[in-house]
Amino acid sequence: MRLLATTAVLTVLAAVVAVAGPATTAGATTVSTDETVFAFGGAGFHGSAKGLALAAPVVGMAPTPSGNGYWLVAADGGVFTFGDAVFHGSAGGIHLQSPIVGMAATRSGGGYWLVAADGGVFSYGDAPFEGSMGGSRLNAPIVGMTGSAAGAGYRLVASDGGIFAFGDAPFLGSAGGIHLNRPVVGMAASPTGGGYWLVASDGGVFTYGDAPFLGSTGGIKLNAPVVGMARDPVADGYWLAGADGGVFAFGAGLFAGSSAITDPYRPIAAIASTPNGNGYWLAATGGCTFVGGTAEQVVLPGINIMDLTDVGTGRHDCWDRVVFTMRDDSGAADGTISYRIGFEPPPFSGPSGIPVPVTGNAFLRVVFLGGAAHDSATGMPTYTGPTAIFPTGLVGVKELRQVEDFEATLVWIIGLDQRRAFRVTQLDGPDRLVVDIGP
Repeated sequence: MRLLATTAVLTVLAAVVAVAGPATTAGATTVSTDETVFAFGGAGFHGSAKGLALAAPVVGMAPTPSGNGYWLVAADGGVFTFGDAVFHGSAGGIHLQSPIVGMAATRSGGGYWLVAADGGVFSYGDAPFEGSMGGSRLNAPIVGMTGSAAGAGYRLVASDGGIFAFGDAPFLGSAGGIHLNRPVVGMAASPTGGGYWLVASDGGVFTYGDAPFLGSTGGIKLNAPVVGMARDPVADGYWLAGADGGVFAFGAGLFAGSSAITDPYRPIAAIASTPNGNGYWLAATGGCTFVGGTAEQVVLPGINIMDLTDVGTGRHDCWDRVVFTMRDDSGAADGTISYRIGFEPPPFSGPSGIPVPVTGNAFLRVVFLGGAAHDSATGMPTYTGPTAIFPTGLVGVKELRQVEDFEATLVWIIGLDQRRAFRVTQLDGPDRLVVDIGP
């Protein structure tokens, strides 16, 4: 084994938002987005994870030796087989210290390896376990792996370009000691096994051993970051795949098409080539089930006044999240937020009657019953943030606008691109009203 990354503590943080006790949604519906496999050129379509209840998004793909099937692996270690791919086991039922980030199949197709972000390696079928970086101190997370030419070893690559070689996979160099403009996101081995390429998210390509440099996208403006690469198994060539489904072919790599991905919640996660290099597959990720509805939701007023202190937004697995943070005006530790939330058409206005414009094509009116943005005793504002918020990085939410704060009634409008299912949850510590907007 050759360790190239400098030793520093790596902490892989997984952001988990726990939502307990969602309000009952009248006429609740389930909205699902599915992983989809796109086949190009001589690559046959053998199925996808569409319709499966996935607990985590797909992060990797490996073809069978015949090219008549493939495996998909999810971040929780679940493995899904299609075509002539045989299931040899998965890590889906065990507790992982870090999420799975990639996979590689043996030359025989009788087994495969999974690799986690902390460098842990899981072997199945005839894939031998030759070691891992699990439990070691890494300078950057692992982002991918390749098997050796003989099938008795493998290499791991970290986002800083560090290479970790095991078994009969030779170490031929790394980018771990150089400054990178963008992180490395994947690797591919040359057909002989005597070299490999690394690719960064800007499409920069780094070559080692007998892997020739055939071009890159490092100097051009991309619409979306590169997420991975695949080699031409029979000639000098490779493909780079963008998160938006764009494919860039270099050398002998045949450009056979690309896929326009318009849903940012389901970007491309992996690319794999056919055994004879006459095509490739793209695997998209997302795999999210959202339970919500479009009917009005109401929690009747309590006896306490709740003061708004903050408004935040965020992007979750496949939905937008709006969080209203509040405090009990009486000073109690935990209060009950009373509200009425539902779709309403414009115009919207406060006590003055003057219409307040809100960006969007569909609008959720959020009424806090017994709510205020100021302290009832002092009159001082408890919320000092903007009353017109144009969030970035969200899909459905275009604007949040406060339109009323008068006589214990606080009203915000959530402007959406279209009518979407939503759900409402109350959390405490501090008191929060969470509005999730579905895909």
